[in-house]
Amino acid sequence: MRSIMLGAALTLVTLGAADAAIQISTAKIEDGQLVISGRVAKANEKVTFDGRFDTMSRSNRRFTWKEVYHPADCTVTVKSADEEREVVIANCGQAGPKGDKGDAGPQGAAGPKGDTGPAGPKGEAGPAGPAGTAGTASAAGPKGEAGPKGDPGAKGEAGPQGEPGPAAKLSIGTVTTGPKASATITGSAAEPVLNLVLPSAPAAQAAATPAAAPVLRAVTATCEGKTSCEAACDAGEALLTATPAPTEQMFAKARWSGDSLPSEARIVCGKLQ
Repeated sequence: MRSIMLGAALTLVTLGAADAAIQISTAKIEDGQLVISGRVAKANEKVTFDGRFDTMSRSNRRFTWKEVYHPADCTVTVKSADEEREVVIANCGQAGPKGDKGDAGPQGAAGPKGDTGPAGPKGEAGPAGPAGTAGTASAAGPKGEAGPKGDPGAKGEAGPQGEPGPAAKLSIGTVTTGPKASATITGSAAEPVLNLVLPSAPAAQAAATPAAAPVLRAVTATCEGKTSCEAACDAGEALLTATPAPTEQMFAKARWSGDSLPSEARIVCGKLQ
């Protein structure tokens, strides 16, 4: 009776050890892939291969792993949570020693031209080159056409009022006869000289009648505060001189305006008696 019980105990220990070990049913290279299948002690347990690949056991504790992998020494370390073992791979040849370098093959044909790559970053500016020799001066080109006339500028401000000039000192110059009466002024603005031409009379009357003398009259006009100013002689009189120089002078009157407008203007009129 004791022998039967001891034998049963040994059988249970052996079965428990067998169940705990990693069991490998397939370990080979097939169709270019490494295939390892087997069974581990637990369901849904992670199984790793050479510490690089892994898979999970199914509910029946079996697993299958496939990978394009060729170990150099034709062995793979299979590891579960509690077990680890080395497995020799069938249909696996170990790598031999490295052979000598072969001769270079002939140069292959040039491939098609690739697409243009993106533009590179802009390079730094190079150093300035030496100055070139001065070129010869060319002949001057033709004169261009005059451009369009520009708009007139804004009117400037009136200048300060000048001091009144000295009164003109009029004197009579030559008095002659002619077919038509006329008067001219010579000399300067300060000392004008009046030259007269009187109409000719019949010879008998000319001998009996002395030459007529002109009557002079000064006319003064106040221009201060005005935009324009005018001084005129009476009917039958002629304008002999005007002070200061007017903007416009006619036979019997003178006009001042703009920058030439004085505070007071004066003219001298002459009339033959």
